[in-house]
Amino acid sequence: MKFKIILLFIITSFSADAQLKLAQLFSDHMVLQRQKPIQIWGWSAPNDIVKVELANQSKSIQADLNGKWILTMKELEAGGPHKMNVSTKKEKIEINDILIGEVWLLSGQSNMEWSVKDADNFKVEKQNADYNQIRHFFVEHSVEMTPQKDLKLGNWKISSSETVGDFSAIGFFFARELNQKLKIPIGLVHSSWGGSQIEGWISKEAMMTDNDLKNYANNLPNDWSGADLFHDKNVRKKIFGSDINPTLEDEKKYTQPNVDFSKWFNTNDPFGQWDWKGIWSFRGKGFMAKSIDIPE
Repeated sequence: MKFKIILLFIITSFSADAQLKLAQLFSDHMVLQRQKPIQIWGWSAPNDIVKVELANQSKSIQADLNGKWILTMKELEAGGPHKMNVSTKKEKIEINDILIGEVWLLSGQSNMEWSVKDADNFKVEKQNADYNQIRHFFVEHSVEMTPQKDLKLGNWKISSSETVGDFSAIGFFFARELNQKLKIPIGLVHSSWGGSQIEGWISKEAMMTDNDLKNYANNLPNDWSGADLFHDKNVRKKIFGSDINPTLEDEKKYTQPNVDFSKWFNTNDPFGQWDWKGIWSFRGKGFMAKSIDIPE
């Protein structure tokens, strides 16, 4: 009896871990690119046969040993709405209200991230925001040390006076003009982050091909403690001209004659925001020195 109970537990546990799942981007109200082959991917139990049905097309594929699968459907013309069914022998997922049209990636910093609710004349603009054919998918901000296989959150929002406030302003006004001219659905995948550095958007493999970025790529940290040490070392080097870690004895010397400040961080405006001077991750006490000439 004990053997049967344990065996049943193992089977139940395995089944719970092996659920059919689509990548986060594939959800209700999504927009897929017209006139291009459509790739669809997700996960299931290892070696499962996964069947995808979309707009009178049907295609099956076997998941790999890790449960990952990806298949390609034939291109479609602009239109919709369509429904997509994804199934295995044991499970089924249904995605509704799918449109086919133009899909644009919105990326960059704060200019792209700036929302419609923060734009001029928002009260007026949101009254002209009910466009069923314009959909917006916001990629949540998340800092990770390694590439991720999927997003943790995210869903497609249909443009309306209630939802448009959180859309990218540049993206929405661009999409509205395109929709009015082309008369086809417009999908916006919004992946931007104000103040982000370009290195964060480049893969390690790509950086390794560039002489200026190769050293940066070779020294990327593998975990958060390593990242803290990496940034701490860089900030100290930026401030002091080397990666020294000043002690109390070092600090006592700062007020003595003939101290060498030549390698210290130099700025013409010590009272501005340090974040904009390249030492953004420094938090704590700071010493400032200024050389002046005193006439007789």
